[in-house]
Amino acid sequence: MGQAVGDSYFEVRAAAFPLATAHSARVARSPALVERLREAVDRRFQHFQVRVEGLRCLPMLLPFSAYMRVAWRFRFDANVRVRRAILEGVLAALDAERLGERDLELAERLLNDMLITTSDFSPQFRIRERYVELYRRLGSARRG
Repeated sequence: MGQAVGDSYFEVRAAAFPLATAHSARVARSPALVERLREAVDRRFQHFQVRVEGLRCLPMLLPFSAYMRVAWRFRFDANVRVRRAILEGVLAALDAERLGERDLELAERLLNDMLITTSDFSPQFRIRERYVELYRRLGSARRG
C-alpha cells in the first residue's frame, strides 16, 4: 500500500485509499503509512480522484482534528466531487463512532463554512425506479 500511494499512475494511488479504509485498524498502527496517505491527499498537484478517495478514507485513520487540517483547505474546491468526499468521510467517521464532542463541533464548523453549490445534478425518476423495482420483484416472485 505504501508503494501504491507513491505510484506514477493516479489510478493506483486512488485505489490505495479504499484498501486502506478496508484495513483501517491495521493501517492506523503504522504512523509512517498514515502519513504517506495524508501527504498524497495534500500534495499540491494531485489528481482529483486520488484526493477524493483520500478525503473519504483519512477520517478513519487520522485523529479528526488532523483530518480537518487536511480537509479544511478543500472546503471551497472547484470540483464538487472533492467537497462531497469530505462530507462522505465525515459521515463515515460519524457512523464508525470516531467523533468525540469536540470533533462534532469541528464538523459543524466545517458544514457552516463549506461551499455546497453544485453543478452535479442528477434527476430522479421515482415512478420509473418503482416500475423497475416492481418488474424485478415480480419476476423473482414468479421464479421463486
